Amino acid sequence: MHPTIIPLTPDTEIPGRIYYALKDEDEFNFYIIETDLSIDPIIWDVEGISNLTWSPNGEYVAVLSGTDNHYEIAILNNAGSHLTTLQTFNEYCPPYFTWSGDSQSLIWSSGNDIYLGDIQGEQVIVISDLPEDCDMWEMSWASERGILLVFKYLPKVESEIFAIDVNTLEQTRLTNNDTDDIFPTWAPDGSVFYYLSNSPGVSDYALYISDIEHVGEKERGIAEVRWSNNDWSPDSSKLMYKEHFLLSSSYTHNGSCYYDRETNKSHCLEDWTYYFVDWSPYEEILVLHKKEGQYALYCFDVEENTMYQVTEYIDQEIMRPHWIP
Repeated sequence: MHPTIIPLTPDTEIPGRIYYALKDEDEFNFYIIETDLSIDPIIWDVEGISNLTWSPNGEYVAVLSGTDNHYEIAILNNAGSHLTTLQTFNEYCPPYFTWSGDSQSLIWSSGNDIYLGDIQGEQVIVISDLPEDCDMWEMSWASERGILLVFKYLPKVESEIFAIDVNTLEQTRLTNNDTDDIFPTWAPDGSVFYYLSNSPGVSDYALYISDIEHVGEKERGIAEVRWSNNDWSPDSSKLMYKEHFLLSSSYTHNGSCYYDRETNKSHCLEDWTYYFVDWSPYEEILVLHKKEGQYALYCFDVEENTMYQVTEYIDQEIMRPHWIP
């Protein structure tokens, strides 16, 4: 793809709000880009935020915060005010958050367990246990179907995908093979999910789309990819991903692409200095551009094949940019 690049202008507007972080030594400072492109810092009621996820309705933020062996998982409102502490603990272990569709409940991983709680913190239950090593965990909840997808590192075997019925807590193993099956993520409509899988002894992963009944029945993968940075379009018809290109025996590159389920075709940016980051509720993809050591954000309109600039270029790396629902 060769989208038309539109530079920043005083009249440029975006369809929704965007947040991002800049790192100052060991601290993350967060900012919001408003629809008119004005930029405001987010003032949080808690310190040391290192992980956050906005609720689907945009009214709440789940955060991991804290330093010096005191950490908490909390719910804030969208203005940064503290509402509820869901859990406190002494050892840093990065959690993964997944919200219910109505924004009233949250599932998160912490320590060796998976928890389900409401935003008031009044009903918190353990719905599954995790391995001792809590790194590299990710979960996806189709709350309307009541099914949570997770992947587990199992002793002496590879990673496998499990489905957990959140209502009955029954677990079903979906994959059982000698490959790594990781990062299962539901489409917004809950009909299918994508996941990554490799072959024995191969470090690269292939990207697959499946439903619960047919997971593991692999045909040709959509693309060779490296880990995550994949995202569904709001209508579940397209899937954004970073393809892993082998340019020579010693040089590779990750290019930004999206796959169209209706046409069964992928479309990739020819200019690899632009990176797809997040698909918005407004059908536009947030894009990070790195040029000569400077960073800026763009929005890519898939239907119009145009990419317009929304921030000035700065020397600091723009980290964790995402649309706010």
